[in-house]
Amino acid sequence: MNVARKGICHVCGKYKSLTYEHVPPKAAFNRHKIKLIYGEQIFVREPNKRPWDLTGLNGRFRQQGSGFYVLCGSCNNNIGAWYGSSYTAFAYSIAKLLWEHRTRPNMFVHFGIEQVQPLAVIKQALSMFCAINVESFTDNNLRNFLLNRACKELDKNKYRLHLYLTNDTQNKFMGLTVLVRAGQPPIKVSEITTFPIGLVLYIDPQPSTNFIGVDITSFADCKYGQSYNLELNVPLYEKNTMFLLDYRSKAEIEKCIISNQRFMEERNNG
Repeated sequence: MNVARKGICHVCGKYKSLTYEHVPPKAAFNRHKIKLIYGEQIFVREPNKRPWDLTGLNGRFRQQGSGFYVLCGSCNNNIGAWYGSSYTAFAYSIAKLLWEHRTRPNMFVHFGIEQVQPLAVIKQALSMFCAINVESFTDNNLRNFLLNRACKELDKNKYRLHLYLTNDTQNKFMGLTVLVRAGQPPIKVSEITTFPIGLVLYIDPQPSTNFIGVDITSFADCKYGQSYNLELNVPLYEKNTMFLLDYRSKAEIEKCIISNQRFMEERNNG
C-alpha cells in the first residue's frame, strides 16, 4: 500500500502532497535502479578500505532512478516540462563529446555545442539543488526564478553556479555545507555530480574564493526558449571520494594515506 507523502515542496514552499523528483531528469542517464548510500555509511568505514570502494555498504535501493520525494505535483510537472528536456539534451551532448575524445581526468575539454537553451539548463540545475537540500534552502528570489519560466532575475551576488565534467557513473549529492580551509575564508557550497555533469553552487561567494570549474551563472541572462551555440573550456575531474570538492587521483589519495599513517606512527612512538 502506498502511503501519501506530505510536506513542504522544496520549490514553491507550500505544504502539499509530494511527488518523486528525479535528480537529474530521468532521461538524463537516470532510468535504472540505484543504491542510495548515506553519509554515515561512506565516512565511517573499515580503516583499510579505500574511499572509492563502496562495496558492501548498506543503502536503500531506488528502482526508479535517483531522486527524492520533495516536489509537489505542479512544480514537478512544470519544471520537467519547461527545463528537463533542455538539460537532458545538454547532458547527452557532453557525454557524446567525452566518448568521442576519451579525455583524461584533470584536463580541460574545449568544445562547442549547438542549439543549447542555457536558461532552461541553469533552471533545471538549480531546481536539482533545491531538491537535494532542505526546504528552507529556496528563498523568494530562487523560487520566483524557477516558477516563472521567462524570469531572468537570478540574484548573482548570492548564487554562483560552476560546471565541470565527469566520467564517473556514481552520483554524488552534497547538501549545503560550510567548508573551512586553512588560509581561506569559509565557503558555503553544495555539489551535485551525475554523469557527465558536475555542478558546484556557491552561496554568497567572496571575491577571494578559489572557484571550481567554469562559471555558467551567465546562463541566467539568456532568453527562455531561445537556442544558442556555445563554446566552452571545461575541466574534467576525477572523483574517487565522496568528499565535497575533492578531485584527487587515486595515487594522490594513497600518498596522503601513507603520510597520515607515518604521522600517527611517529606521534604514537613519540
